[in-house]
Amino acid sequence: MNRTRYTTCISEELGGSGNPSILTGKGVVCAMEAALDFLNMGTLKEKTVAIQGAGNVAVIIIETLLEKGVKYIYVTECHQNRVDDMKRVLADKANGRLEIQKVPIEDTSVMSYNCDILSPCALGGILNADTIPLINAPIVCGAANNQLGCPEDNQLLKERGITYIVDYVANRMGIVNCANETYGRLPDDPAITRHLGRDWENSVFKITKEILQKAEKEDITPVEAADVLADKASRELHPIWPHRSQHIIKALVDGGWHKGNNIYGSLTTGL
Repeated sequence: MNRTRYTTCISEELGGSGNPSILTGKGVVCAMEAALDFLNMGTLKEKTVAIQGAGNVAVIIIETLLEKGVKYIYVTECHQNRVDDMKRVLADKANGRLEIQKVPIEDTSVMSYNCDILSPCALGGILNADTIPLINAPIVCGAANNQLGCPEDNQLLKERGITYIVDYVANRMGIVNCANETYGRLPDDPAITRHLGRDWENSVFKITKEILQKAEKEDITPVEAADVLADKASRELHPIWPHRSQHIIKALVDGGWHKGNNIYGSLTTGL
């Protein structure tokens, strides 16, 4: 706050929204539940989940999965300190249901782990022509960004009959955490909790199922279905400032901002 006002996820002590990893992890678990429901596989209880990566979001996912009664969680992580921390922090809660392995950073062995859900929570590009044939899970749902190596890999998942939950759908709650910060906070804030419930039409659970249903009905991939719904949502006008983005873009172009012109005049002095 002393250096710039152009930031989000400010600490809760300073009135901000805090660590976005917490909501991101909870949102990923909601997406997992939606995928299971879509496939008529029941709930997370007694399910096996394999997770690549033990970062901040993965920790929340693991804690939430344990609370929901999963049978077993297998995790691979390339940093020994994270492996040690996870074992220390989660040992009591896991009660024998959690295995964490230290692996080289290039390791992809988790892809072939026999499980109900494979959850990529490390680097992007992990779902590709080399790793997709190894997958031994009916569902892929994780927190990592840009999980597909290339657009064609989306089709490979479909051909293998794997239900893929699009990354930007599963991990959206991190952005929600940031974007809602400017609106202030409430205890058990309904502006947040509705995303994690099952009543609101735009909740993670309902949107995930809508995408999967659309993909099945139209014989397209979940990525294609998600992109269609995202494009449709992007065309909805802002309830307070409709066409605001268009006005800003036009002002930038007309004022020659791309040529280095200061279109804001004295308003920028001292900033």
